[in-house]
Amino acid sequence: MAQVRNALGEQTPPTQLQYSWTDTAEGVGYLTYYGFVHRNDSGTEYGLSTTQLYSDKGEATFETRAVAAPASFTELFNQDFDSPTFKNGQVVRGTCWAQVNWETAPDVSDDVISSKATITIKHVDSTGTETTIGSETSNTMTAAAGTTVQKIALIKIPLTTTHFGKDEILRINVTIEWKKDSGSGTNLEIATAYDPQNRDGTYITPSSTDIISQYLFHMPFRLELG
Repeated sequence: MAQVRNALGEQTPPTQLQYSWTDTAEGVGYLTYYGFVHRNDSGTEYGLSTTQLYSDKGEATFETRAVAAPASFTELFNQDFDSPTFKNGQVVRGTCWAQVNWETAPDVSDDVISSKATITIKHVDSTGTETTIGSETSNTMTAAAGTTVQKIALIKIPLTTTHFGKDEILRINVTIEWKKDSGSGTNLEIATAYDPQNRDGTYITPSSTDIISQYLFHMPFRLELG
């Protein structure tokens, strides 16, 4: 029987093994990782946990003020989220399903703003060397006529079958890009949230709008079927 780690990176005994769900036809069990942020004396760290922790800060906002808006897609948010180190070998195989959110608020009524998210899945060995094992970009969200638009993106990411050994980590990068298609405004606001508890932030408010404030990554691990 396969073994996995808990939120602290510790091995879970077979009798306690609980995948979020399994696909026996594909021979994989899915674990849901939540993106979160925490702080210590060394600074701010972004992580992945299979437990719905209370994130230290669950929302990031980005504003442009009186600047030339890009005519081609330009990176606005780029953040790595790291898992605890693996204590025992695991094999990732199949398709990752990633769910991320963001909000775009154009400045004036004639503004048309496009935005999109890219999710990149990486294997990081014990020396810190990264290897990309899958990457995919969402469809483009368009916000027009000065109207605030929110999006939940579900992104399907085929993965290269990869063994994660002891002291290696899973790294998931989230990048959000934007561009201005037309309009006379000079200000823009974009927000995104990564709180495992799905709480309201200032802009991303699941209690009152059709949005989530979570980053969820459904990762497939090979089942050791007898």
